[in-house]
Amino acid sequence: MKPKVLIIVSNANSIGPNNRRTGIFLPEVAHPYAEFEKADYQMILQV
Repeated sequence: MKPKVLIIVSNANSIGPNNRRTGIFLPEVAHPYAEFEKADYQMILQV
């Protein structure tokens, strides 16, 4: 059985009472995803 990796990202553009900006750049998810997949991990991406 392959080890599993769960990557969770949010589509919220701000958080908290001060409406701080939040977000993620595509390479911040795509690069680790590709590396884990290359290492034969089972990838689960939840948005």
